Amino acid sequence: MTVKSLKFNPAFLSDEDIIDNFVVRNAEFKQIIRSISEDTLQTNRHVLVIGPRGMGKTMLVLRIAAELRRNQELREKWHPVTFSEESYNVTTLGEFWLQALLHLCEQTENIQLQEKYEELLKRQDDELVQTGALKGILEFADKKKKRLILIVENLNMIFNEQMKADDARSILNTFLCEPRLMLLATATGQFDRIKIQDKAFENKFHEIKLLPLNEKDCEDIWESVAGSKPEDRRIRPIQILTGGNPRLLSIVSTYGKNKSLNELLENLIELVDDHTEYFKSHLESLAATERKVYLSLTGIWSPATAKEIAGLARMSVSKASSLLKRLENRGMVVSKSENKRRKTYQISERMFNIYHVMRHQGTSSSMIQALVNFIIGLYGEKSLAQIMQDVISEAGTINEKDRHFHYQTFFEIYKLHHLDPDKFEIPDEILGVLCSSLRKFDEVEKSDDNIRKVLDNEELKAALVKVKAELKTNLSEERVQKFQKWFDSEKSENLIVSMFHHWQLIGHAYWVLEQWDEVEYAFKKSLELHPDDFRLIMNLGSLNFHLKRFDEAEKLYFQSVKMKPCSENWSCLGSLYRERKMYDLAEEYYLKSLETKSFMIFTATNLVCMTFIDCRDREKGSVYLDKYLITSYDVGHNLDWVINTLIELCADDFSRDVLAVIERSEHRGKLESFLTGIRLYLGENEEDFKVPPEVIEIGKDVKERIEKKKTEKEDSGD
Repeated sequence: MTVKSLKFNPAFLSDEDIIDNFVVRNAEFKQIIRSISEDTLQTNRHVLVIGPRGMGKTMLVLRIAAELRRNQELREKWHPVTFSEESYNVTTLGEFWLQALLHLCEQTENIQLQEKYEELLKRQDDELVQTGALKGILEFADKKKKRLILIVENLNMIFNEQMKADDARSILNTFLCEPRLMLLATATGQFDRIKIQDKAFENKFHEIKLLPLNEKDCEDIWESVAGSKPEDRRIRPIQILTGGNPRLLSIVSTYGKNKSLNELLENLIELVDDHTEYFKSHLESLAATERKVYLSLTGIWSPATAKEIAGLARMSVSKASSLLKRLENRGMVVSKSENKRRKTYQISERMFNIYHVMRHQGTSSSMIQALVNFIIGLYGEKSLAQIMQDVISEAGTINEKDRHFHYQTFFEIYKLHHLDPDKFEIPDEILGVLCSSLRKFDEVEKSDDNIRKVLDNEELKAALVKVKAELKTNLSEERVQKFQKWFDSEKSENLIVSMFHHWQLIGHAYWVLEQWDEVEYAFKKSLELHPDDFRLIMNLGSLNFHLKRFDEAEKLYFQSVKMKPCSENWSCLGSLYRERKMYDLAEEYYLKSLETKSFMIFTATNLVCMTFIDCRDREKGSVYLDKYLITSYDVGHNLDWVINTLIELCADDFSRDVLAVIERSEHRGKLESFLTGIRLYLGENEEDFKVPPEVIEIGKDVKERIEKKKTEKEDSGD
């Protein structure tokens, strides 16, 4: 059954709708009903439901009220009095009981109570108001021969922010001493001024803390809102996106499958617009300094330290830490301790990150970033290859002038999540836009205008160049010959990409086809046209290296170095000497490469792997691992290279060395999931890990990758 949807105020629902919409928190519902059923005049125990905004507190207590009205046995003993979700006008002891009287007369349409309320409303003496309102409430209970359950929302806000501590304590004392009254209250956190654990209140309050929903509950909400079960493995990323928050989950569940990219963007904009009130109310519930810290954190998708957040919020680290702790107590922020000295924080409900980007940054790139994060949350990282395929395929069905948004989205996903390029294909319709830099060769003679547009777009061209070396495709000799013929034609003369001469492109195409004579011919033709290009000489050297003509490769590499020494040709020499098992020379040239300004990540991975795996030098390998892959380099932007290298090392029995290096690194936060994976691989119990559930799930994937790589090594005899 598909439930009735409201933005975020279930108080407008009928009892029937509330019961239909109530699909989670059943365990807590049963606890409270049992507590009410077992309560007697002698025990007089009260219930406090604690949880962040959106966690289902209102829905839970309204479901309790509905049950008290529909269950005959409970209806004969109890009468619920439901306060509004916000009681901003309650600032004194008298106003609290006057508000209770108002809700009682409104919900019963009792004329005598209405007259009593109107009479007390004119009084200025708060003590007289309190005495008169409470008397009217208790007289109603006696007349009906029922006990009253006052359902009060956001009690901590009333006690902490709206009234004096003495008034708050007096209200609690009334509930403790008056058996005709029971309090069912909600709160976003503990009371700052009054501890209900004090002796006076000991054993009088049954606390129920609403935790983030588990996967099963998330599935139930999805099915109730969307009207169908979620696809396999789809619910986990949505759980992470929403932080297991029922309200956010209900919102996101309305955006289902089979959406085009433009539809998803429209949905996301609509989602933010329609629920701006909810997002704003979430923020407005915070004090100004808390809000400043929270907003600083919403602009960051990755976990951040208190120092980083303090810098963004322009306040001291100690003050930021104190405010973060308060936000964590409210469930709005989650933290994880990476070691004794380092703790990071992130927003518990990731939709607020997206709301912040959409509302407060507003640029085209920020919109795309928000959309990508939304897509990933909705469909999961395991589906990204298919998503990229869908984005590119969809681009081929629309007008060329409207495709730029699709290309930006494609590259944003690729930039953030370096995917295996074998998992998706680029269709013929847009090959012309991508072929020059992606080594995709097809019906390019039809697409010269598209290539010209790419060359005129510096941002897109730069993105293409980044991806070029990592994307592969299935090529045929016929395709390459067609491409060569097209480039040789007159119409292509002004379209040759300056950084890659067409003979060089032909050579790379034949390289994929493993037609080495054709590769050599193309590279030499390119060199004839550009004899002073050190990169072309280096590429010809790499061909000889690949064909194990090491002496010729060495000669060409040194020729390239003589023309222009750079990180690339030093690295090529390092790899050449590593292949020839001349490890001292290999180390020398790898280090020369790494000392240049244009640091190359694959050089660092080669040096680290050689030192560990080939030389079995754990001490020096640990130094290089720390210096070049963990500490000195930007792990975040090269995480795939780093992870693959670490998996290679762990599979070669260097897992404890890797673990030691990461644990003492200041960048361990970016590798928390991998660290968890190593520990699981080494046999540690996941129950001992103080990390979020999603980190453990990713850690399990890392463990499987290490085990798979180890099996591959054993099978190959390495």
